[in-house]
Amino acid sequence: MGQAKKKKARFLESHPNCCFCGGRAPTTTIDHVPNRACFAGRAAPDGFEFPACDQCQRATRLDEIPFSAMVHFSDQDINNFDEKNFDRVMTGIRNNFPELLLNINLTNREKRQAINKFGFPRVRGVALRDAPIAGIPSGYNKYLTRYLSKIMVALFYREQKRIMPAAHLIWVTWNFVTNGAGNEAKEKWISMTPELTVGSRTNLDFGNRFGYRCNKKSTDPDLIAVYGQFGLGLQFYGIVIEPESVSGIEKPEDFKTFATILDEKLL
Repeated sequence: MGQAKKKKARFLESHPNCCFCGGRAPTTTIDHVPNRACFAGRAAPDGFEFPACDQCQRATRLDEIPFSAMVHFSDQDINNFDEKNFDRVMTGIRNNFPELLLNINLTNREKRQAINKFGFPRVRGVALRDAPIAGIPSGYNKYLTRYLSKIMVALFYREQKRIMPAAHLIWVTWNFVTNGAGNEAKEKWISMTPELTVGSRTNLDFGNRFGYRCNKKSTDPDLIAVYGQFGLGLQFYGIVIEPESVSGIEKPEDFKTFATILDEKLL
């Protein structure tokens, strides 16, 4: 048996049940969450491998493509750009989600509106018509919401050291680091999530490619709140709670089980 097979065998032995379906199915594979296509050179951070069954891994396989694309579109840190990986992701969009191709023919007015809304920097000497700004179709939201929900299940497992019960409820949202209103929310969430985890990889300067903050309590192992960020682009917020706690929430309909979120893919 090769080293890779031995490593997988040890992992399956240490994590016998899938962490995405409430432990109902045995682990058959290792799922990288966030997926490797999000990162330059497909170099995912160490320690973000999770036990999954074949069905749970397949359930979000295609969601990974638009999610990875959005990570690449939004990151303003040039050090995180990988042209080869970006081209691979865009091929996945063209082949599977042609309706999600970027609109590269924005008018000057539309570009100006985007600059004002998201706080994009203006490059001196570059005319507005030549500014590298493209329109992102609204259809991305459902794919990002589903995949971010999977990230929340994975982070619950990583932080609480236990499988999230299938009946627990998830809420997620996302925006961009450049969004002024989003940055106000970011500061509030940072104050609420004191525990910081910065993604890293052995023998690699991982930079700011991925990190998150969380709030968890040993006295309440059913709760976790997370703020996460990919480079200088996509940022997300998420909460996992037990069903009994949703009654005190203003919009309880926004909290759903992971199974429900996956089923909505079929609608």
